[in-house]
Amino acid sequence: MQSPPGELSVRTDALTRPIRAAERRRLRSPSSPPAPKRWLVTAGAYAATPVVLVIVCVYLVGADLELFPIVGALLLAFVVYSVVVGLKRRHRSAEETIRLDLLAADNGLEIERDIADPDTPGALFREGANRLTVVRLRRRSPRFIEVGRYRATASALDGGRSIDMGYLLVHDAEAARRWASARDADAVASDPSAPPRGGLRAVSLLPALSVEGLPHPLRVDVRGDFVVVYSPDPFPLDVAATWPALAEAVRRVQR
Repeated sequence: MQSPPGELSVRTDALTRPIRAAERRRLRSPSSPPAPKRWLVTAGAYAATPVVLVIVCVYLVGADLELFPIVGALLLAFVVYSVVVGLKRRHRSAEETIRLDLLAADNGLEIERDIADPDTPGALFREGANRLTVVRLRRRSPRFIEVGRYRATASALDGGRSIDMGYLLVHDAEAARRWASARDADAVASDPSAPPRGGLRAVSLLPALSVEGLPHPLRVDVRGDFVVVYSPDPFPLDVAATWPALAEAVRRVQR
């Protein structure tokens, strides 16, 4: 990816153009054949579905057998609808995976998925349980920039609420010093005598950053020479318009 130092310039045609069959084959994750037990479970589930439908129908209609076909048809329609919705979601997920892989390849980005207990700088990445970076894209030079999606079960400080958010990470020592000063000034101005807070409540007290096209408000923290931008919602990374907005966020972080 060619871009000036500190800038995030991403070509996004991979997110909008048709995907060629050869690209789908090349990027499809190699998967081992399902284990025999999995096949048995799947076959058993399909075989049991009609039996379960009959039992449920009998339970619902009781002695009124005239209602049996109606209730059976309704239950069957519900099952078919659930299967169709599940297949569509699976297709969308596969499409997003392929498009992000193509985006990374076109721009020289590293892409990783399903990283347990990530080493990302930032206090929020150390709290809670089941900590997982769902996906992250990195550029290491000329300036380190990372964007991703993070998910976890929050700590007791947040009442056990789940976390599902986007984040932006920029390595810039000078910008980190400026944002650290702003963060410390906001903390003193809010309530210097208040007890320390952690988790999502602590994030809500960080300096805010607003960028058109991204969730609002973004919150900015500093860890060493890194500026960490937390988003209240995941960034839609498979949407082309997200990337110019992220580039603008990087520019504002470095001002």
